[in-house]
Amino acid sequence: MKSLISLFIIRYIVVFIVSFNFLFFCIHVARAQGDEILRLKPSSAEHIAFCYFNLAQVDPNITKIAVRNLAGSASPDDGQAEINRLQKRLGDTKPEQQYIIINDFVDFAAKQGPSGERLFVFPAFNVEFFHTARYQNTRFMVIPKGIENLNEVELSEDQINQFLRSFDQQPFIGYALHIRANYAAREKISLEDALEYSMISGDVAYLAFLDRNGLPIWQYKAPWYGETVKKELDTLYHKNGAATSQEIQSVNDEIKRMYKK
Repeated sequence: MKSLISLFIIRYIVVFIVSFNFLFFCIHVARAQGDEILRLKPSSAEHIAFCYFNLAQVDPNITKIAVRNLAGSASPDDGQAEINRLQKRLGDTKPEQQYIIINDFVDFAAKQGPSGERLFVFPAFNVEFFHTARYQNTRFMVIPKGIENLNEVELSEDQINQFLRSFDQQPFIGYALHIRANYAAREKISLEDALEYSMISGDVAYLAFLDRNGLPIWQYKAPWYGETVKKELDTLYHKNGAATSQEIQSVNDEIKRMYKK
């Protein structure tokens, strides 16, 4: 009987240790995935432009784009190489799998909710919000659909304390925004600045508000976010193009630098 009890206790301990290690592993993986998301570099204007070409089903003049990308001293071989690169990029661009990534700053205010909850409010994240980019002679506006639903977030005491540890009294916060583009308008849009823009829009895949050290205070991740970004991460950590420690830190460093301005 004693031996059976001892065996039961041993099995219980083993199960407990295995379960605890598995839970610790899951937490570690979740944190690592969050860190990896922030390591993704902001989208270039070229990526935004080629997402637009793809969604609007526009056939761009690749030769003209290549010429504008090259220096006046470029050789014919350079020109052909750039044409080949752009043609490949056009074929490889898949907007719904390669998110538009924006790292920027937004004004905020703090307030208390009706039940005493502590809220951060971002007035600029409304139905008229858009991000701009310029590629050669074309201006683009990127609209994250539904961003107005994320313009007021409730923070826990731990999140508030994290923010306050690095807060410098400036009324703006860094953010990381990932957009799954799925629509582009063929007709240009004119704004009050008298400029014309090519419009591209999509769903909010991920949004994080960051402290002054570039670390996330609060994060939203769409339920479908995952497989599409995995390809980006695979590229980031591929053995033939592995990110250096300097590249990995680039997003956080940029946020710190801009906050010090």
